Amino acid sequence: MKALKSFAVINALVITLFSSQSVFARKKCQMDVSTNNISLTLGSFGSTVPGSVSMVRRKSADSFICYMYSYGFGTGNANSFTRFLVNSRGERIYYNLFKNGNKIVEISDQTPISTTFWGWSIGNQPAVKSFDLKVETNSNSTYPAGTYSDSVAVKLYSGLPGSPLVLEDTKNFTISLNIPSEISLSLVDVGSAFDPADTHQTMDFGELTTGESMEADLKVLSNSGYRIYMESANKGKLENISEKSKISYDLFINGAKKRLKKKKSEVAEGSGSTPTSGENHRIRVVIGNVSGAKAGVYTDNITITAEAK
Repeated sequence: MKALKSFAVINALVITLFSSQSVFARKKCQMDVSTNNISLTLGSFGSTVPGSVSMVRRKSADSFICYMYSYGFGTGNANSFTRFLVNSRGERIYYNLFKNGNKIVEISDQTPISTTFWGWSIGNQPAVKSFDLKVETNSNSTYPAGTYSDSVAVKLYSGLPGSPLVLEDTKNFTISLNIPSEISLSLVDVGSAFDPADTHQTMDFGELTTGESMEADLKVLSNSGYRIYMESANKGKLENISEKSKISYDLFINGAKKRLKKKKSEVAEGSGSTPTSGENHRIRVVIGNVSGAKAGVYTDNITITAEAK
């Protein structure tokens, strides 16, 4: 009976010691992480943009495990590793972060070292590691104007995946992209495609008759809301170039009659980004009563401008 009692006590002591060992966590290695914000432009689309993070020690490494460190990158706006920049209206532009061709993710004790963003350093000098950012969108598409951003948390761990990791420090860096408002106009024959080089139309009515009409298409390519203005040199009338005689005409935009009495008259508007083919506004001019008009050449010049809302 005494032998059995002794065995039971030894067994209990082994279990207690094992349990106590798992409670003690490894001390921090006193490392800090430093990050830099990244500003993108439209020229960044389809290009690789460099970024970097730095590890700085507050004291010399006192063990082999403190020579080693790993980085984990949070998900930012996306809550996944399909990352995106977002503007105030919730519109997105997708991007991702890469190291050696692999997407950078958060890490754990089980993350393979071959896919991890890691390094080692003995001294106290800052250890800089670089990574790549790539905007994963079509540079030929039209993206809405605005400021897009994302904030990504960078976590610095001492140790390597496969060994117990200790979180040393966390810092956020911001990625931002400003897309300015852009508007292009094209004045083309009815049914023709947007042509940035085609910004002039001549409506030649020949011999004028009452009620005669001609049409053209005004196409607008924009990445923001816009307003279209027209200004008539003769305040909405055709003027004889050699005699004091005028002929009225009516101007319609998308079927709605517009008056060009003011110096600058708003005639159309649009909201948000247009299709890449442009947004179409049909222009129709109808000649008024020509009875009693003097013979001669009658003209008017209409200037069309656009502004972002």
